[in-house]
Amino acid sequence: MRLTTLLLGSAFLATACSGNGSSSPAAPTTPAPTTATLSVKLEAICRARSISSADVYVDSNWLGVASAGDSGVSEVVYIGNHNLTAEAYFANGVLATKWGPTTVAVSAGGATETLRCP
Repeated sequence: MRLTTLLLGSAFLATACSGNGSSSPAAPTTPAPTTATLSVKLEAICRARSISSADVYVDSNWLGVASAGDSGVSEVVYIGNHNLTAEAYFANGVLATKWGPTTVAVSAGGATETLRCP
């Protein structure tokens, strides 16, 4: 009797620990990202046209100053469409040029926009 109970108990334990039943837990899932990096650069040729930098705005909020030919400015934003505008001034304070408004689509991998000088 003891041997039968031991064998049945061992068989039950082996079945319960095998993980082949429908009650095994599901593998954990990684949530999809909701944010990504939006980068804005000012092309280097702008410096030759006396435009050394531009004020950059994303969704009407000031992002920062992008200097001609450098890595630009970046911000982590929600994935989706964003409104981009920018303004550049000559050294004497006169408006040199404006960009936008432009819609920029930011995906999970981020987005990079380059402001081109006229």
